[in-house]
Amino acid sequence: MKKAALFGVTLAAMAVPAMVQAQGVKLYGKVNVAAEHVSAQDENGVPLFNVPPLLADRTATWALTSYASRLGVKGDLDLEVGGLQGFYKAEYQIAVDDGANSNGREFSQRDIYAGLRGSFGELKAGRFNSPFKKSEGPVDQFNDYATDMGELMVGQDRFSNIIQYSTPEIADALVVNVAGIANENQDDFDVPGDQQNENTLADTVSASVVYDKGGLYAAAAISRNQLDDLVLGDADNPAGKTDTIDIARVALGLKVGDVQLGALYQRAEENDRDPVTGFAGEEDTALVSGALTVERFTFKAQHQRTHGDSPADAKALSTSVGVDFALGKMSKLYGYYGMVEIEPASRFQPTAELDIASVGLEHKF
Repeated sequence: MKKAALFGVTLAAMAVPAMVQAQGVKLYGKVNVAAEHVSAQDENGVPLFNVPPLLADRTATWALTSYASRLGVKGDLDLEVGGLQGFYKAEYQIAVDDGANSNGREFSQRDIYAGLRGSFGELKAGRFNSPFKKSEGPVDQFNDYATDMGELMVGQDRFSNIIQYSTPEIADALVVNVAGIANENQDDFDVPGDQQNENTLADTVSASVVYDKGGLYAAAAISRNQLDDLVLGDADNPAGKTDTIDIARVALGLKVGDVQLGALYQRAEENDRDPVTGFAGEEDTALVSGALTVERFTFKAQHQRTHGDSPADAKALSTSVGVDFALGKMSKLYGYYGMVEIEPASRFQPTAELDIASVGLEHKF
């Protein structure tokens, strides 16, 4: 009986790849694990115990870290109506280091959606990165690492309950993306002034215009009435309510041969003003990046500055350098060093400093 059961399981396992291939389903993923050394101290070299919010999740001295490892399935379906094509994706983050994500489980949701595409363009709905976040394009050279540009700036969000329309390519290069995000009557959101929970399909609106052709990438994007998650520029919320923010961004990328350059600027502003001071928080972020590939080596560098303008005027700087060594088309060894400085609003408080050094291995499949 045991031999028969084992034989049946073996046959089923052998049949899965054939079934997946026959149905056009693609199984894919990425395993990225690194040994990471972190030190946090003030400008005088004194170890930090009350760590600023931006550094709070990076205080261990040595750690084995999984950088956004993932497992997913995706596919396309040729439909029988109007030349339409269906498509779908279900992607989950996995933790290579200890087997548990931030939610304490083996899997956490990333992009999960279903959609239709045709001559009209593309329509999809589910949970995925907003057009605003995607507008970064190739600019962030340390995406998903500890010095990801999203560590010091807002707008890098994956939304639930999002519906997005994308136009067909205009002149084989230009695409417009518009998305609405439903708040579904949650009590942590209100449009400026009305102090009411919102309940439409577009409580938050995210949109981008993207040009991508011939090594030139250019994008402009906005996000309106997004939940306020400013850190450096956060003003007090009126009546204990959560504010909303509006964000605008431009991004540029240029690839010429083995050289890649990038730049990004964005500005975020709170919509509600403090009822006492009349002040609304603001944040400005500027970033420049570059990469040079020499045979199997890719050398990378990036610098980012975020300035928070509120009653508490704080600044943050992030500088990273690194190198990738290609083991093959889908595998690499890498190492990088990043330094983050947070200058508090008060001149009586020392600057907080974070140093991160990491050596890792990545396999894609």
